[in-house]
Amino acid sequence: MLLVAGGTRFWQARPADAGGNAFALTHQVMSPYCPGLTLAACPSGSAADLRAEIAARVKAGESSTAILDDLARRFGPAIRGVPTARGSGLLLWVVPALLGVIGAWGVLAAGRQRTEAAPAEPAVPLTSTWSARLDDELADAD
Repeated sequence: MLLVAGGTRFWQARPADAGGNAFALTHQVMSPYCPGLTLAACPSGSAADLRAEIAARVKAGESSTAILDDLARRFGPAIRGVPTARGSGLLLWVVPALLGVIGAWGVLAAGRQRTEAAPAEPAVPLTSTWSARLDDELADAD
């Protein structure tokens, strides 16, 4: 119920002509007041004030990048919901992609090796007794 009330305050604080830019921005920014929640989901009154500030800045024509940079300067880089693709943040984009490619290659190589190593004959050879019993069972099945 508290989250619904916080969301209601956000919609009341958001000017109608600010467009979806302020809305999208509050979903990209982590809340400095509610750990683990985006600014859009935080029910705090301080979060509502910050959402209203962002909406006013967007309405005034300030770019999303400038707003994000200012918020990161004020609250720290952890406020960014998505790491930047420059500097050390670039590693956070490149390393998982590389690990995914290496993992996929490993799975394909292991699968190919496993199919090449599959024995053509049964691991346990049939004895004459088992072969005769199998023939009898197959004949009874007809």
